[in-house]
Amino acid sequence: MDIPVSLQTKYSMLRDSIAGLGSALVSFSGGVNSTFLLKTAGELLRDGVLAATFRSPIHPEREWREAHDFCAAEKIPLVFCDVDELSMEYFSINRGDRCAICRLCQSAHLWELANSRGIKHVIEGSGADEDSDHKKGFQVAAEKGVRSPLRESGLIKAEIRALARHIGLATWNKPSYSCLAARFAEGEPVTYEKLRMVDFAEQLLIDLGFQGARVSIHGFTARIQMDAVSMARFAESNLRDIIVHALRGFGFKDVTLDLQDWRRSEIFLDGDLKIE
Repeated sequence: MDIPVSLQTKYSMLRDSIAGLGSALVSFSGGVNSTFLLKTAGELLRDGVLAATFRSPIHPEREWREAHDFCAAEKIPLVFCDVDELSMEYFSINRGDRCAICRLCQSAHLWELANSRGIKHVIEGSGADEDSDHKKGFQVAAEKGVRSPLRESGLIKAEIRALARHIGLATWNKPSYSCLAARFAEGEPVTYEKLRMVDFAEQLLIDLGFQGARVSIHGFTARIQMDAVSMARFAESNLRDIIVHALRGFGFKDVTLDLQDWRRSEIFLDGDLKIE
């Protein structure tokens, strides 16, 4: 896949920035952004790179297992950081600064690990077009000295996907993902029980082929969000009944479908990526 000259310029800027770090600890979730960042850092820094992945109640097991598999295939050392965000009172009550509290906790763990290994820099994969909730988080991280090379290079999500595809990463088309706590509206307490319910519900949808679908939780009501094509499948009576029955078994009392076409900002046409 050819990439525009303007994107090539950003890519060169990114590579120069990473190469100049000398060594770096990469906060690695296994998503599109952090996989592309880690791949690039591994290529440029070689023995000077270390990946760190958080294992906690707000991260599904499938995500950190995929992170492990990628690092094993790329021969990049990986350290798991086990944390429990719900032990922080102001995180679990979810009053609007949840992401900032989480990033503050993560930054402390990352720097502790980096310093123990003699690594000079900590970097993470936020792009230049992160939403407002994520902005609060990486602003806190930046204040703690965590750098965001993709954002610094002006790369937005669609461009990161294009570059990931350009260098042959299988994750280039992976649906966007945020932690399970992002399924809770502000003011909705984040609990272990409800995190489990959301995780089970989203895993079921993935197993049924609804890639990229999300389940928001409102009390004990599930609100399923998916794109228009997936909605048509969902409307099939037998499949709909299976999903509703399963989600009630997970603890939801009601199951609803958001009728808005919930889709990513990147549009894929005939296998090609359109950068909007």
